[in-house]
Amino acid sequence: ALSLLFKKESCEVLGLGHDLPLAVSVSAGVRALPSLLKFATVMQAKMGDWQRGSSSLAVEVELGPECRFHSVFVCPVSREQASKDNRPMIMQCGHVLCELSLRKLSRGGSRFKCPYC
Repeated sequence: ALSLLFKKESCEVLGLGHDLPLAVSVSAGVRALPSLLKFATVMQAKMGDWQRGSSSLAVEVELGPECRFHSVFVCPVSREQASKDNRPMIMQCGHVLCELSLRKLSRGGSRFKCPYC
């Protein structure tokens, strides 16, 4: 009982959710689905077959503080924490690097090899 209270209070202080992960996942999916469907519909109308070769959407959907678990991403290349000026970017292969690392790897060119593939 005391450990549950400590967990709940700690999560609230940190601004993190304390509910069961499956319940939070289902809730997040229910909240995000309308925005994602609208985005997909708009992109389909504008660009036709825009999703070919990709299984992810580069769109941010605000889900609320109860769905925030780990807001820190550290780039595996630069070892720097992501920020609003240096956001995480997903590559076609599925690996995620920070934007500044991607720029350095590309050296002004449009094509480069993923450092992890």
